Amino acid sequence: MQRKGNSFILTVNADIFKQGLYPYLVISQNDLEQTEKNESLHIDNLKNQVYPYLAIDLLGLGHPTRDNYIINGTIESYMKPPEFSTEPLEYTGGRLLIKVDDTIIKDESIEIFDFARYEIDEEIPLEEGQTCTLSVIVKDNINLEHHYLLDTYTRIDAENQKSANGEVEELVIRPDVNELKIFSPDGILLWTEEL
Repeated sequence: MQRKGNSFILTVNADIFKQGLYPYLVISQNDLEQTEKNESLHIDNLKNQVYPYLAIDLLGLGHPTRDNYIINGTIESYMKPPEFSTEPLEYTGGRLLIKVDDTIIKDESIEIFDFARYEIDEEIPLEEGQTCTLSVIVKDNINLEHHYLLDTYTRIDAENQKSANGEVEELVIRPDVNELKIFSPDGILLWTEEL
């Protein structure tokens, strides 16, 4: 560490996605060595210290019809800078991605920052067993991709699943949405978080 008046400065390399940093100080003076755990140096989540906070939500409704899945509403975002970082990482662009299973249905650039609103009105054909996902992918200035899962739907036609009027009902399976995954430029999952 370097001493500046009554303060000490140290630069260390750390994993942005590590859950917590709990540094110990080792103070050497003459022949004495003292180890100290200083709670004020504890960093619970380094990612939140270097990335601006970004929330992306789908305000609207996805609903199935006989052969399609309809998504309509508004995608909105909210962003605020990190509290402690003097040189935060930056988000550089956003994309809307709609997929059916592994097939891309729509992939287009959208403006997602500064309280931008993006209107969505899509009708996606789905066969039994297919899954439709709606995500917003945000790229940052170190080429990582932040995948925000906003909606997902799997069409399952249940045989012998009868309603009171005798019609076959469709079962809706909705895994948890509002999930963030961060990927490296070569597609390696670096971080996942339930939002």
